[in-house]
Amino acid sequence: MARYRYAVVLPALSAVITSGLWLQARADYLVFVCPPVGVCNGEPGWTDYTPLSLQVAGMLSIPVAVFAHPLWQWPHDPVSTSKLLVLLVGVVMLWSYIGWKLDSVHPGPHRRTALRIVAAILGYAFSILILIETLTMFHVMFFYKMIGAFWSLLMLRHFTLLLRTSAPGQ
Repeated sequence: MARYRYAVVLPALSAVITSGLWLQARADYLVFVCPPVGVCNGEPGWTDYTPLSLQVAGMLSIPVAVFAHPLWQWPHDPVSTSKLLVLLVGVVMLWSYIGWKLDSVHPGPHRRTALRIVAAILGYAFSILILIETLTMFHVMFFYKMIGAFWSLLMLRHFTLLLRTSAPGQ
């Protein structure tokens, strides 16, 4: 029986870290738009400033952060609880899959099936989308873009490994 320790620990940890970073980003944003203490009289000013803590949360889960594009909207007040829950569900799903892959080490490659070929093609397209979106994203630092490129390369490798076969010609 397989033990699924990473498939449980990684999603829980990622949800807690992402929530904490989002709360920190919200506080940083309020201090930025309402200096010095972060308390505004009336409506706070608008800016496209993206706090560093929010960028770190995005770097930890770039495939999910691409769908949360643009990041600078997330610390604003109008972001609904349902949007935040969807973001956290996406983060948990991503890290559950990563944990599952780390927990289930297969002894060798599988047969190449049509489903694996379709999954690899869709995965390649998604990896390229991640690369394009992160490199063209405004209001994030250069390091964020490099982490996005790294995520894209890891995804390309992952989907290339889906096409490995157990014997030549399969």
